Amino acid sequence: MIDTEYADAYFGEHPSGEKYFAFAAGARAAALAVARRDIHALLGREAEADDDAFAAAAVCEQTLFCLLHPELFTETETPPRLVSEAVNGIGRRSYRGGTVESDPRRRRFAPRALEYLETILCGSGTLRFRR
Repeated sequence: MIDTEYADAYFGEHPSGEKYFAFAAGARAAALAVARRDIHALLGREAEADDDAFAAAAVCEQTLFCLLHPELFTETETPPRLVSEAVNGIGRRSYRGGTVESDPRRRRFAPRALEYLETILCGSGTLRFRR
């Protein structure tokens, strides 16, 4: 999809370019490799020729996100917590996830990367996270 030269050029004209270039070249290359796999898995297919610009931008945004948030690689998903319980009759329990978001796995992706991917998949549906 893209290489480190492309990512370096992308962040050369990016408002957060200083943050990206503050990391060592090895760390940037490793984050780029992870971001390529993440975006490929989320996209569910190889990027087609028409998708290249958006897919490459998504990979770059995910690269910076990986560099800035290394804790996401060791973080486990928070289990749902009990928010209410009724005992009358059969009983009922209500659970809520640990985050406000509809799917906590979305926290592992850069918001701008998700926007680019939604643009790619606009005609074929929305992004779905696999378990």
